Amino acid sequence: DQERLNKVKEVDVKCIIDLSKRPGSVVVEKAGKKQRIMAVKRKGNINILENRVTRHCCNYANKAAKRYLDSHEHINISDSPRKKKVKRLLEESKSLLRKTTFQGVSSLTEPCRMPNYTLMQNPEYHKVWQAYSKLAKNEDIRADLWKWNRRMWTDYCALFLSYTLLSYTGRLDNSIIEIGKKTIYGNRNHIDGSSFLTDVFPGPFILDPDSSSPATLYCIDCNYESLKKLDNSLVSLSVLNADYLLILIHPDKKMVLPVYCILTPHHFSEDEHN
Repeated sequence: DQERLNKVKEVDVKCIIDLSKRPGSVVVEKAGKKQRIMAVKRKGNINILENRVTRHCCNYANKAAKRYLDSHEHINISDSPRKKKVKRLLEESKSLLRKTTFQGVSSLTEPCRMPNYTLMQNPEYHKVWQAYSKLAKNEDIRADLWKWNRRMWTDYCALFLSYTLLSYTGRLDNSIIEIGKKTIYGNRNHIDGSSFLTDVFPGPFILDPDSSSPATLYCIDCNYESLKKLDNSLVSLSVLNADYLLILIHPDKKMVLPVYCILTPHHFSEDEHN
């Protein structure tokens, strides 16, 4: 920005280059009639990365403290110095976020992985960064563990659906017939909690094979590759983001039942589970 000569506090390379191109031998002459030159103007802004990281750190601390207190309700706080410290952490982190100085600081949408100079060199902000890094790593570990449980539960649901479909073929007196035998392949060791490869379900099945309009039932993974392999017109179903799909293809219509393998956190109350 152009700044009056007597108010210039800081210049950078661009300012010096601009000044060198102006006519005149001294700065006063180069400033011209208006006595202005290009200079750096610094404006106060609290919505900077280090403050956003501090806000996010407080949110992480709140979450971790609440999680700890909820899982240790059976312990009397007067008998546990650790529980006292955790409760104090919760109160102080909430208090910090309520301060008016933090009202103009926006929240991070993703964890900060790369600190700036201030977070690394400023003694106070560096303490925040060290705590934030540990809390963010803990959240990453919990997220990975949750994915493992989720994948294992999804495999279990696949076994349950397969067993249910096969049990019906033996009970309904030829009203449902499996028309293909499939070898189920799995990994010798699980990969991040999942043991099966794709499309492990038996079938397809013919429903009411003796009728004039039999239908075909497929149970497949809900992904683009599996849907494209079955019928190119079904690939749009992948946007359902389901785990599995039961697809009934009738001569004059198609019906789809998405299957979602939902595993709720163990700390949910009975009402939340319902």
